[in-house]
Amino acid sequence: MGESNKIPEQAFLKGHDFTNNLKMLLGCKNLQELSSLTGVPTSTFSTWNMKNRTSFELMIRVHLAFNIPMKDISLGYQIPNGDNERLKVEENSTSYRLGNELSTLAHNKTPAILESYELKNGQLVDRHVTLFDPELLLDFNDDKLMVVKDRNQLFIIDTSCNQAVSGLYLINIDGFLSLNQIQRIPGNNIAIAFNNSTLNVSENDIAVIGKVATEVKRVLN
Repeated sequence: MGESNKIPEQAFLKGHDFTNNLKMLLGCKNLQELSSLTGVPTSTFSTWNMKNRTSFELMIRVHLAFNIPMKDISLGYQIPNGDNERLKVEENSTSYRLGNELSTLAHNKTPAILESYELKNGQLVDRHVTLFDPELLLDFNDDKLMVVKDRNQLFIIDTSCNQAVSGLYLINIDGFLSLNQIQRIPGNNIAIAFNNSTLNVSENDIAVIGKVATEVKRVLN
């Protein structure tokens, strides 16, 4: 087989591009609707987003169920007018409020936009986006940040910190997510605080989603 007959490599959609494209193709407004339609937990979609992953198994299931071309599912829906640029699917930004935007612009600030979730029953529920004063995030990479609301408090999570050392972390234990204080201890073990007690476990027993970078008392929306 000649060089010209080689199967070309493809830039398959991953992470946010993948889930946003699925929402657009399937007419879903958020991850909850996408989860209900596909049977994939919202926490799994969130993990794909954070880890920049894709699911070829889900691509095939969607193709077989809805007869959507695999090219549109795996590479992104192409704009019909012939423009070859991948269609950028915008989030359903219900968190944008005109008054807040005008207020921010009046102070010559462009708000930082972070994906936002609420922690309910051990799962992340999509809250769309949250606007922040950009000065609050100067020391961080915005692409690695997410917002988690838990018990009426907002936490900015740095998903680049997925090794437990010491601090408050968003962790996954047997498919359920929670925010816990963690301290690494000898023997590749970690101590996890639960209410007024501490549990020592192997670091292999949990998955660290990210570390709390800061707790937010006041946000733009």
